[in-house]
Amino acid sequence: MIGRAKKSTAAYNSLGSSVQSENMTSSIATQTDGTSEQAVFPSPVRLVIIATVPETIMSFLIGQIRFLTTEGFEIHTITSPGIEAMPGHGELVSIRHEVAMTRAINPFADLKALWQLWQLLRTIRPAIVQTRTPKAGLLGMIAAWLARVPIRIYTVDGIPIVSQRLPGRMILAITDWITCLLATQVLCVSRSVRRFMIANHFCRSEKARTLGDGALSGINMDRFNPATRNATERTVLRNHYGIPQNALLIGYIGRLVPDKGIAELAAAWEILKKEFPQAHLFLCGYFEAVHPLAQQISGKLTSDPRVHVTGKWVSDMPAVYAAIDVCVLPTYREGLSTVVLECGAMRVPIVATRVPGCVDAIRNGVTGLIVEPRDVNALADALRSLLHSQDLRTRIGSAAREFISRHFSETRISKLVLDEYRRLIESECRGPLTKLSQLANDDGWWRVEILRPGPSSEPVNTNSATTATAAATERLRSTVRPVV
Repeated sequence: MIGRAKKSTAAYNSLGSSVQSENMTSSIATQTDGTSEQAVFPSPVRLVIIATVPETIMSFLIGQIRFLTTEGFEIHTITSPGIEAMPGHGELVSIRHEVAMTRAINPFADLKALWQLWQLLRTIRPAIVQTRTPKAGLLGMIAAWLARVPIRIYTVDGIPIVSQRLPGRMILAITDWITCLLATQVLCVSRSVRRFMIANHFCRSEKARTLGDGALSGINMDRFNPATRNATERTVLRNHYGIPQNALLIGYIGRLVPDKGIAELAAAWEILKKEFPQAHLFLCGYFEAVHPLAQQISGKLTSDPRVHVTGKWVSDMPAVYAAIDVCVLPTYREGLSTVVLECGAMRVPIVATRVPGCVDAIRNGVTGLIVEPRDVNALADALRSLLHSQDLRTRIGSAAREFISRHFSETRISKLVLDEYRRLIESECRGPLTKLSQLANDDGWWRVEILRPGPSSEPVNTNSATTATAAATERLRSTVRPVV
């Protein structure tokens, strides 16, 4: 078989620190037409994860990064400044870099961030760049393409375009199309998001994938386990925010922005608080200046003595779920709701909206209740049914934990992500992975003939990674030659 690979230190030298290293983590064997092809890749494989804000890394990826590190990856994270000031940042085992990025469009700041990302990637020389969140997706994919990173993964965490007005939709459509074009792989966090991306022609179906049933990183079922949580956590958190111990507590977790349906939640709360004098509303999140709520809505919520707002990012989320009785997510859009997954793991029943990302994580009437978005009365009715019945809350909560454990556990998702990285590395190299740049001249193209040993071939000593690496390098010396 003849393949083509342009000589590039970013493309091949980066696929590991060096083939001279004897610390080889893995070999991948595949079957093709009855013969085998072996790819040996060196450790560590450099992976860069780019997110606009540090909360994305700290909220979703700490466990997955720790797992990938144990599997031989060298993880670099790039976010806006602030990660060092966040609670629990010591648990993040990545090499950290900071580049100021904004969610909103800011041409000057965006160009500056793009330049800094490009410079960083040229220095790190990763094998894989994976981006999360839209702004980091666009800037990260452009920078990775310019830096000639061989594997560029755009993670579609959500579809903000559906909640935008026409000018905003046009801008987001163009940026998403460019991002998908520059990516070598588009990972969608849910099947409904993948269908949306394909149906709206943002990328081809063969480029878009969803791993398993979807998810960003999966849920740590041990951490989010009500049976192992301290019984006093509920009392402590309620006391901290001035919530009565006997209150029926409705909890919302997320940013306090229009797209999350806060206006509908505020209107539904006005109905319910009259019917349930013992009910309180807990808003675990913060307001954003760049996406402000109407002053009338935010003012009414913050002035209500039965509404409690954290006003900041909270790191100990299991304690929050332990303190609430019902969770609500009246969002207009999601990728795959982590709130739905976490509260399900904690056996907390949820009311969410029928939008992509929520419908993937809930079985309506079994693991949660789904209502139409922007429907205040339907939202109030669903919350009312849960507030009225302890038995219904218990039944839905128990079913939710079983469902989340089976489909969205961190162990399952991390294994799927690892397998996908290995598949992409094998596909990119189309055979033995070595430092091709050491064997190449200063310029030109290379033709690589991949050897697929048949039954008569000399067997590879799979018990010795060093021997396998040396053999792969020797074969490449005899089969790699410039195209003239």
